[in-house]
Amino acid sequence: MILTLKPIPLNYVAQAWPLVEKHIAESQKHSGDDFTVDQVKLYVLTGQWLLIAVVDEIETIHGAVTVSFINGPNARVGFITNLGGKLVVNNDTVEQLKVILKSQGATKMQATTRESMTRLLKSAGFYERYSVVEAKI
Repeated sequence: MILTLKPIPLNYVAQAWPLVEKHIAESQKHSGDDFTVDQVKLYVLTGQWLLIAVVDEIETIHGAVTVSFINGPNARVGFITNLGGKLVVNNDTVEQLKVILKSQGATKMQATTRESMTRLLKSAGFYERYSVVEAKI
């Protein structure tokens, strides 16, 4: 199966959301309480985050990615906020993601991940830059 990443234009997000929502919800299981599925939808619908569908040759959706952009003094970072779906991460899909993010002006891409996802992303060309720890106060 060949997977293709397709950015969803803002004017089609409302139509696409019911088709990608389960993949976003699946990725939320590992996100702690940073945001809810409804908040992800709001960020995407207001154009603050980019929605990307992962589709096969007959346009069946197998996963979804959301990305926020962070403008820094030396780089524009495409920060992966959600990545859901089964078997959607490989060298080819990561290369496609790079092309999409570069078309949006990004010069780097980053994500926070759990250990198993870090291992998977390392096999697709990412490297571990630093760890994030957290304590509720």
